Amino acid sequence: MRGNNDMDADWATPIADHLRFDIDGWQILLVHDIADVPALVDDRVKLVVTGHSHKPLIDWRGDTLYLNPGSAGRRRFKLPVTLAILEMNSDAIEPSLVQLVD
Repeated sequence: MRGNNDMDADWATPIADHLRFDIDGWQILLVHDIADVPALVDDRVKLVVTGHSHKPLIDWRGDTLYLNPGSAGRRRFKLPVTLAILEMNSDAIEPSLVQLVD
């Protein structure tokens, strides 16, 4: 996803600012900044993955999962270094966060 630090970079022009796709019947929305979600989401979306804040988040809002995997790169803003794992099938999404560095 193209993020706020990529907006003026020529190399980032072809990179999408959001993606929407389906896996196992789950409609998924990927977007850099959670502030952009309201303009893009509808009742069909069941998983929203964001970044921007680098703050890990698993938040069920009704039957929609909002997930921020955090950041697996260098530590930023004193936040943990994390990634997310999603186990999905046609019936369920099970998210988990993995802390990579103590």
